[in-house]
Amino acid sequence: MQMPFRQLWLVPAVLVLPAITSALADTRPPARFSWTPQVVAMLPADLGEDLARVRTTRTALDVGGLWTVSDSLDLALETGVGYSHYRFREFGVILNGIEPPIRDGFTVRLAPSVIYRLDSRWTLFGGLGANANGDAAADMTDAVVGIGFLGARRQFSERFALNFGVYGSTRLEDDPRVIPMVGVEWQVSKKWRLASQGTSGQLSYQIKDPLRLFLGLGFEFRDFRLDDDSSIPEGVFRDESIPISLGLEWNPNPAASVTLQAGRAFARSLEILDRNGVTRANEDVLASTYLSLAIKVGFVADADKGGEKNTSQGPELMEPQGERLYRGSVFQIWEENDSVTGTDHAYTQGLRVSWLAREHSIAESPAWLRWFAEGLPAFGYEVDRARFAISLGQNIYTPQNISLTTWQPDQRPYAATLYAAPALQRRGKTEKGNDVLEELRIDLGWIGPGALGGEAQNFIHRNWGIAEAYGWQHQIRNEPTASVSLARALRVLVGGNRDGGAVEWIPHTAVQVGTPRTMGAAGSTLRIGLRMPDDFGQPTIRSTLPSSGSGYNSGFGVHLFAAIEGRAIAHDSAIDGNLWKPSNSQESMFWGIEGRLGVAVTWKRVDVGFTYTYESREFVGQEHNHTHGSLWLNWRI
Repeated sequence: MQMPFRQLWLVPAVLVLPAITSALADTRPPARFSWTPQVVAMLPADLGEDLARVRTTRTALDVGGLWTVSDSLDLALETGVGYSHYRFREFGVILNGIEPPIRDGFTVRLAPSVIYRLDSRWTLFGGLGANANGDAAADMTDAVVGIGFLGARRQFSERFALNFGVYGSTRLEDDPRVIPMVGVEWQVSKKWRLASQGTSGQLSYQIKDPLRLFLGLGFEFRDFRLDDDSSIPEGVFRDESIPISLGLEWNPNPAASVTLQAGRAFARSLEILDRNGVTRANEDVLASTYLSLAIKVGFVADADKGGEKNTSQGPELMEPQGERLYRGSVFQIWEENDSVTGTDHAYTQGLRVSWLAREHSIAESPAWLRWFAEGLPAFGYEVDRARFAISLGQNIYTPQNISLTTWQPDQRPYAATLYAAPALQRRGKTEKGNDVLEELRIDLGWIGPGALGGEAQNFIHRNWGIAEAYGWQHQIRNEPTASVSLARALRVLVGGNRDGGAVEWIPHTAVQVGTPRTMGAAGSTLRIGLRMPDDFGQPTIRSTLPSSGSGYNSGFGVHLFAAIEGRAIAHDSAIDGNLWKPSNSQESMFWGIEGRLGVAVTWKRVDVGFTYTYESREFVGQEHNHTHGSLWLNWRI
């Protein structure tokens, strides 16, 4: 039985690991965890001497864990997901008019390993794992390759160590690859350091704490299994290169880093093999310029000390003083539109208004709110307050060409949703002092002409002098919608002090059942700034991060944030159409990603900000990913 990548349940399971590991942060044995999102954008590059060009974008999320079993034994787990988007131009000149065999490639990686220390100088390490690489519709069971490595480390002095061993992996439609591993860790001087591991290495210079400049060199290789319906059925798409980069790394503390790189990918080649391993095309790519941004966040789960839980907190975990916290009601408004990014289709407009009631302690909460706060199990934290919230909103979706009056069978259908969403929220702290927010939400609404999407869009277009949309008669039909969702967010202070400058990491998970969407989601937010609000980050209208809205009621603050959310979507009414009656529709993508970058300013009782949002393709056959902008305001009444 085939298991296409768009139905790969392991993807959301991997993305949820940050939240799982955070829940384990108060348990034993001692452990270290890391979470690293990365984005790489390669500029268009020529394919050999042909007219063809290729542009590549990659995103990845890696999660690592290290468990100390004893003084001599560690167990490690590295896992992650990756997404590669290829955009070709004039590809037909390479394969005699054949369409590009791949557009979106997905990667899932799982690699457990063992580290054993013989003595103070010798360490042995080894591991086995698997990678699954393929395009969205490829058969996952036919896309798995095995990996393994075995080696040793010799510590010669405090400043010099050598690693040596062997790395091997099977390959899709090719012979196994075996690579000798020789690594070095050499602190040349107080500022200069040379380090290599696996197929990459760096020469770095410590400019001044916390900034480090480095020159990087590596070898990268990716194989993707093609699906049965591609131009090369069940074939393999291979991408290999030698990247050389100049990078800058900022370490605000030992547990966090932000790395920016600019470089060129040399000796890059794109090879296409058929199902029998015969090369159908092998093109050299002229050196590709690329930019890369990676954010790494780590934390340590301490062991129990003396048989009792260690709950001591350093000054970095202290909350701001009471007069600066606000627990009253909050009014929120979001306006989202894709016109700020130069488009007018897909998710083209969203408006939401929310009111969050005053937070109550458990003792003073009304009975119905106390039922939620105390009646449902609270895993890993103690609930200390709760509140009620309600939201009203409308979302509008259109095909790419809104000037046509006819149905566009290769585009997403016209659709609009109108909804009211009451919610119950509860907050508390883990034993390590980290804040937790949980939200139970019910969405009740309408999809179809009754949601007034066409009237709202064309009213705005007429008054702003924009061409009207003429195809709303083809929208998804009238149908009520109802769903229940449960979301959880954790807030971890990575560095600094919340009374001043700080870095915070906010992982979250959510599940929603019903219409218009049934899905599971997980993601994380990283934010850095001055006097940040006492909340859990700023969501978008369609993200699953719960909106808490609390914050300081005095002073000035500003912060930047970056977020990523992965989704496994079983049903989306705005794409898949009506449940109970026939309607225009497309096949929604099971796997989706939302990435966000934004800035926020706080002044006394008001937060305002802007968010730039990237969304991966939402339906099978969609040509491009989509972006939109959000303006939002929080007013503590």
